[in-house]
Amino acid sequence: MTEQNGRRGGRGDGASQESDINERRELRRDYRELIAETKRESSELVRPDSDGLGNLLERSDELFGQVIKLPNRAPTVEAVLDAQFLMAASSLGCQKAKKIHVDNKFDPKDFVQKLISFMECRRLGIEDSEIEEEHWATLGRGAAPAFRSACSFQFMLGTFEREPPRKAARKTKDANAEEQAGPAIVAKQLKSKDKDKTPTEVTSEEVEKMVAILHQVCKTRGDGTYVPISYFDLVINPESFSQTVENIFHLSFLLKDGHAKVYLDNDDLPVIVPCTPFNEEQEHERVTKKQVLVSIDMDQWKELIEVFDINDPLIPTRPEPPHSNGNM
Repeated sequence: MTEQNGRRGGRGDGASQESDINERRELRRDYRELIAETKRESSELVRPDSDGLGNLLERSDELFGQVIKLPNRAPTVEAVLDAQFLMAASSLGCQKAKKIHVDNKFDPKDFVQKLISFMECRRLGIEDSEIEEEHWATLGRGAAPAFRSACSFQFMLGTFEREPPRKAARKTKDANAEEQAGPAIVAKQLKSKDKDKTPTEVTSEEVEKMVAILHQVCKTRGDGTYVPISYFDLVINPESFSQTVENIFHLSFLLKDGHAKVYLDNDDLPVIVPCTPFNEEQEHERVTKKQVLVSIDMDQWKELIEVFDINDPLIPTRPEPPHSNGNM
């Protein structure tokens, strides 16, 4: 019994496969006929008034619906034939669209004839009859749905008697009046000796004073060289934190111009000594310049005063500039 059932099952599978193959062959034949018809009737299909291209697309949709329902293997060949037809149809559709002529020109005479025909007052080609009031009412009732409200009458530029704007007369200067008034007198500006100095001039003066102070506080040896002093002893002002910052700022110009030299001693503390500005025309060796950023805050300033036991400033305390408190 088992062998007989197997034979019957094998015969059933073979019959279904043969039916599937025959159905695929019919679909391929229909697709090829559709493509051939499209190419054969191409001149007729591109006409603007022809509906043949649409009918062919409907037939291709029906065939593609059958392709989707095919069982077993993927319908590769049928899908390729469908793509070939769509390419040919899209090319013909593009040609058909280019041949469509749209005339948007407005012909007043044609429009008038259509209005007269709509109002039914006279036939086309008859010009001797008059348009009665009831015919105009017919036209109004036909055009009423296109307007929600009546159009109001408005002026584009105000009243019709609008006058052009008048140009204002330009006033000319009287040269004789200026000559009679005489030359303009400019008031003299009173200058103060201290207030007229720019920040650059004030800085230059302080730098020159610092050079003289540095030469005074540094002792000379027998060979003419200077004994260095502590950098902090020179710049720290125990009486004013702000003037300590100013001293550090002014001293940077001495180092930049070569009037002083800063280096570390045996205890790795910075010391300073005056020197002669370097001149490259007189010396053969090159001078190596280094830049260092110096930062100091209030706590460090107090600590330096205590560590180095600074009681009096080497650079005299400068008088503070008067501050305006807003009182006259």
